[in-house]
Amino acid sequence: MTAAAPEHVGACRVVPAARREPLISHNLTLAQNHAFDLARTLMVPVILFKIESEFGVMVSSEYDGDQGAIVHEYDPRCPAH
Repeated sequence: MTAAAPEHVGACRVVPAARREPLISHNLTLAQNHAFDLARTLMVPVILFKIESEFGVMVSSEYDGDQGAIVHEYDPRCPAH
């Protein structure tokens, strides 16, 4: 005998793609906080960059974009961010 799957598990809900909004794209303060947290979690330097009106974050060693688009590099070994 198998147990029936519960109707509702946790507090997750599916949001249609058209209604999803990026969390980091347009808010510089939020992007900075996420970049610093990511650098500390991975313990590798990460780059915060801006393209048009959106921000992105990626590992510094993998960034090969425009150097002028870099807002800041976060190094987890640096005491100030």
